[in-house]
Amino acid sequence: MSEDRRLYEVIEEYFMRYLEINPIHATILGIHKFDSQMPRGDKEGIREQRKLVLDFRTALSDIDRDKLSFESRIDYDLAHNLIDLALFNLDELQLWKKYPFGGENIGDAIFPLFVRDFAPFTERFSSIVARLEKSPRYLRETMDCLEEPVEIYVDNALKSITNLPLFLDVIYRAGIEQISEDDPIITRAKHAIENLKSALIEYENWLEDVKAESKKDFAIGYDKFKRLLELRGIEYTPEEILKIGEDYLNKFKAELKELAKKIVPDGDVNKAREVIESEHPKTFEEAINEYKNAIERAKQFVAEKKLAPLPEGEVIKVVETPAYLRAVIPFAAYFPPAPFEENKVGIYLVTPPVKTEHLRRHNYYSISNTTVHEAYPGHHLQLSWSATIRNIIRLMINATEFIEGWAHYCEDMMKEHGYDATDKHRFILLLDAIWRAARIIVDIKLSTGKMSFDEAIEFLVKETGMDREAAEAEVRRYTYTPGYQLSYLLGKHMISELRREVREKLKDKYNEYKFHEIILTSGGMPYKYLRKLVFARMGIQ
Repeated sequence: MSEDRRLYEVIEEYFMRYLEINPIHATILGIHKFDSQMPRGDKEGIREQRKLVLDFRTALSDIDRDKLSFESRIDYDLAHNLIDLALFNLDELQLWKKYPFGGENIGDAIFPLFVRDFAPFTERFSSIVARLEKSPRYLRETMDCLEEPVEIYVDNALKSITNLPLFLDVIYRAGIEQISEDDPIITRAKHAIENLKSALIEYENWLEDVKAESKKDFAIGYDKFKRLLELRGIEYTPEEILKIGEDYLNKFKAELKELAKKIVPDGDVNKAREVIESEHPKTFEEAINEYKNAIERAKQFVAEKKLAPLPEGEVIKVVETPAYLRAVIPFAAYFPPAPFEENKVGIYLVTPPVKTEHLRRHNYYSISNTTVHEAYPGHHLQLSWSATIRNIIRLMINATEFIEGWAHYCEDMMKEHGYDATDKHRFILLLDAIWRAARIIVDIKLSTGKMSFDEAIEFLVKETGMDREAAEAEVRRYTYTPGYQLSYLLGKHMISELRREVREKLKDKYNEYKFHEIILTSGGMPYKYLRKLVFARMGIQ
């Protein structure tokens, strides 16, 4: 047996064991053997996770890296990268003992079963009911883990818990409409939802008590933040990334001022923004339709200009953001296709505004740029390609700076090729770029304890013009995802630099379509591995 084959057998064995103890992730990936199951939520479940990772590391130690082929060596390194990062999260960051994740995980367990039509609704509804029946037990188990609660995390969980019953009601109504009120599964659903709602009330009361005794400090500190970046394969220090963010912020703000002069007579940025944001659909229903139209336009442009390949069978659905997720998704978000489902269906979530005047967030120019980022050729295209890859370790790694960086890179790249390249569209692109630059600064300073929660909100409001409600939702997410928010602009910066480097080396032989094809079919690996892969596949020594 070749060393390559031995490597992938070890990886596959780990993967199957992983799915057994992570049934929610199995569903997300499109493996439906465990759709009726919920994971363990207690500390024994955490110990199971840790043992699995250590067993995987032991099994990999029998593989001779020097005997592997070029791409298999990349996968071997990715596997070790996955292990190191998992152990760091379990043993160092330990979010599992600080964040009450029970309610959110229940929502995540049910959402893909409800919105993805991989099987008849009756079959999916049966799995939903089975998970709902197990959810009170799961909630109680998660209480065992919360040893060092953090106040903002508990508050986040309370907001999610408040909204989850609304989602349960939506599920129940759908069951009645699509099955029959007299069907036994509807009776089971009714009882399961009633029991879960009671458990959620108890859980909410418990969280209120816990909150009173929670610590306020959520920052992971400089040393852990630096280590996190290293484990993700980001070869920049926090100081270097902070400077990148600050330099881009100043650059983008200066460019925005110049562009404002082309939109309003006096060149006032705020007035230019008001003009642009006043041009929006009259209702949220109209906004949803505009998102759908923007998706079709962007897809057609990518195909006609031959900017990137489109995988067969991919589909994107626009869906209103479920209530339980609105606290952390103020505008829009994207859920990728399930790799192991036949149909490559991505879900584009759009959050309805709390107030009618907030429809300005969904102005026509923002809809265009956000759709490039979330759909074509951004997240949906990239993650649809990733879903076609049967390389398990690349499916598992999902480097944030690559995924978010690619989507952000696409915003500028599409403008370079002439897509919606008007002054008003560019103005929105720059506003979003300023937001991403501000994210770098907030992410680093918030995570390392150099900026408070309130200071972060004030900074976003001041630098991006974001309203306070949206800024607070943003910062809430930053507090428990250190290093994630900087990934957008840093990832774009690294991909843009890679393209510049490849262009310089290949000169007239450079092919944009091929460059994008290699990136899209790479599987979403950390940049330091991606660069090696791009150079090898493009024949650069």
